[in-house]
Amino acid sequence: MKRFIKILCLVIALVLITGCGSKSEGGSSKSKGKCSVFECVKKIDTNGTIDDINKLIGFKGTVKSQSEEGSYSKWTLYSWELTEDTSVEVRYYDSTSTMYVEAIFPTSMIKTKTIDFSNVKTEMKAINSTNGLKYNDVVKILGGVEGTLTKKDKDTLTYSWYGKERGSMTARFSTKTGKCTSYNGLF
Repeated sequence: MKRFIKILCLVIALVLITGCGSKSEGGSSKSKGKCSVFECVKKIDTNGTIDDINKLIGFKGTVKSQSEEGSYSKWTLYSWELTEDTSVEVRYYDSTSTMYVEAIFPTSMIKTKTIDFSNVKTEMKAINSTNGLKYNDVVKILGGVEGTLTKKDKDTLTYSWYGKERGSMTARFSTKTGKCTSYNGLF
């Protein structure tokens, strides 16, 4: 009986230490919605409505904040908490029906094994050239590592890259031309 109790205590200790069963990959529990935080951001149509997003995600977003009454451009910030540490936020401007979509998440969810940031400073200068740089060009510069879509609006798609050990980069691309319009990070 003592041996059984020791084994049981050891198993419980291992579960508590490793966190087995409590969270899925990336440190986030199962989504409360119909999609994960990054899937939702990809699927949201920035020309749609808040009701469209409610249907897409599977539940109503909550109002997180609003602009002051009578302000020049009235907006409402909606949030859909998908897990304990992830959510989708949408700032919706009433007068123009414009929305800005953003994934809220711990960066550990998209840390990649190896990203080569060594050529970023020299090769990203090509964004100012006649041809510019498109998403696939930036992926090539970063050693073939795909970015994660973290923000978007009707004009811009924002992708992020995080290295496992160090380094990060965010790049914004025009939805009209597909060209990289700006980038920043630690490389």
